[in-house]
Amino acid sequence: MTACAIAAVTGAVVASERSSSSTWPTLRPHFSSSLSAEQRLKAVFPSIPTSARTGTSSRLKRFPRNGLTVNEMNEAQRKLAHSLLKAGLSQRGYLTASAIMDLETLLGDLEQQARKCGTAS
Repeated sequence: MTACAIAAVTGAVVASERSSSSTWPTLRPHFSSSLSAEQRLKAVFPSIPTSARTGTSSRLKRFPRNGLTVNEMNEAQRKLAHSLLKAGLSQRGYLTASAIMDLETLLGDLEQQARKCGTAS
């Protein structure tokens, strides 16, 4: 009986960590159709070949960062993008990605303030 209870709790924890990947196929076209033609050109591009992703980090330098930034999206597009992240990542993965985005915004603000203080003195 204890083993069943442990299995049930473990199953619930594992399930909560999984993403709701069944929503990905329905969310992707909604996000894509919400973009303008110019945004779509930035957001949709060929994926990096597996051989380049599995090698050393220097191989990845050949692939510049590109894509559509969150700042280039309107609020509805941002919500759809976050829904896609939630669908494609575990709960922990989504929280980590969201925290990184928040920290990037904070870092940008701090750097901008530092530049202003440097030019004022």
